Amino acid sequence: TDIGSPTVSVMLSSRQYDFLIMNDYTQAPARIERREETLSSLQSDYLPLIRQCGATPVFIITPAYRKQVNNSTDLGSPETFTMKTQEGCEAYASVLDELLPDTQKCRIAPVGLAYLKIREENPEMWERLFHVDDFHPSPHGTFLQGCVLHWTLFGCGPAFLGGGNEGDDAVAIDQLRRDARLMQPLDDEPLPLPTMKEARYLAKVDEAVSFTLP
Repeated sequence: TDIGSPTVSVMLSSRQYDFLIMNDYTQAPARIERREETLSSLQSDYLPLIRQCGATPVFIITPAYRKQVNNSTDLGSPETFTMKTQEGCEAYASVLDELLPDTQKCRIAPVGLAYLKIREENPEMWERLFHVDDFHPSPHGTFLQGCVLHWTLFGCGPAFLGGGNEGDDAVAIDQLRRDARLMQPLDDEPLPLPTMKEARYLAKVDEAVSFTLP
């Protein structure tokens, strides 16, 4: 029920922001024609609004699909698909960086690269990052994305990685669970939340991924 502002224009023109987190339809930055459409829209539609609100744009490299669904067969393996999506997001950031002041230089949240890191070292966990439709994130995948964004925005992991005792960590994880909105289809059985051990692993993966920080 929390739909926020009725349009992007109203949202960005109503106040000042520190960050503006953005992502395209996953296949769009991976396809040249769709990428060009987004680049044009960023310059004509979004640039004036970003300047006005003063935010630092943060582009999410969304993860490649678990299987070749939604007409994505031609995009290749998860590695190839992710590489193409990364190239597109870097192009988005590059075009805005040329037009925005230094105080608003873009950042890139490498969620897709974190997925690939897990696929390489823990294939079973990688499988758990996806919903049953093979492309939307599961609660595990959503938690991972939140951790990647935390690293991208603040240059560090979530507070529960700060070396506190197990009891404090459990309280922090429980708070994250209660604060999270579990956006899963109503007709599907809810997927499980990450355990404490899984949450620690997912957050630590981000230390091995490169981030664009000022």
